[in-house]
Amino acid sequence: MENQQFENQEWQTPQQHYGNTDPREQQGPQGQQGYYPQSMYVDPREKIQPAPRRRRPWLWVVAAIVIIALLAGGIQSGLRNVVNTSSETHTYSVSTLPTLVLNDNTGTVTIHTGGTGSQVTIQATKHFQSFGSAPAVQYSQSGDTINATVKNQNDSFLSFGSDNVDFNVTIPANANLDVHTDTGTINVTGVSGTMALTTDTGSITANEDTLSGPSTLKSDTGSVTFAGSIGTSGSYQFLTDTGSVNATLAANASFHVDASTDTGSINSDFTEVNVQKQDFTGGTAHGDVGSNPNATVTLKTNTGSINLHKG
Repeated sequence: MENQQFENQEWQTPQQHYGNTDPREQQGPQGQQGYYPQSMYVDPREKIQPAPRRRRPWLWVVAAIVIIALLAGGIQSGLRNVVNTSSETHTYSVSTLPTLVLNDNTGTVTIHTGGTGSQVTIQATKHFQSFGSAPAVQYSQSGDTINATVKNQNDSFLSFGSDNVDFNVTIPANANLDVHTDTGTINVTGVSGTMALTTDTGSITANEDTLSGPSTLKSDTGSVTFAGSIGTSGSYQFLTDTGSVNATLAANASFHVDASTDTGSINSDFTEVNVQKQDFTGGTAHGDVGSNPNATVTLKTNTGSINLHKG
């Protein structure tokens, strides 16, 4: 009996020898259901599949951002030179002493005398990208005060910072000016009156003008140049943070001068001005020019030279 059982086991196939792994079909003693541990046998003919790699979706997000940035840069480069230009002109009737208040974001402001002497003419030339809208300028008049203010310029990434408005103003010979630009140059020729000319980035040039006090010509970054006359009283300031200051005044003018530079030289054609150099860089200068001076001239730069000339 025992030999018969042994022989039967010998002729079992491998699948029969190791048995069915389903615990529900395992037969225990006397036909009872039971559980037997699963065999560790692995058929060598079966290929072990590698575990799937985890996807990284953030890589696609980064790639998309890079592609969009490159496309935007290409569009900006292609449209940089595609600029539209439009212009508008406004004319206002004024008395003998008008006041012009002008505020520009980016652009050149040129003011000169001419016309009938009783009119202010403002020509605004707008430059803007083809896919943008022209900057808007708001005009108004209150008595003899004329206002012109750039209200908006394109902030779209397609504009690439190229939008600007240039002003060309014709004004009577006697006028007061209050002009400011964020980025751009200011040029005034042949005007007599009080002036407040300021720019954040750009140069200021005033030629053949007569200033009455108080007047200030100031640039944060840029040179300031004045050639003309000043009144017998009042304060006159020529200031810049970075750049040179050049003032040419009449030889017979009377004024007190205070000048200073942190880094740069000071030169004066007026012998009454005492220039003192600092130990290493910069200098100061003070003096009374002419007889009984009641006007004060202030020349100041942080980085740059100061030149005071006789006209």
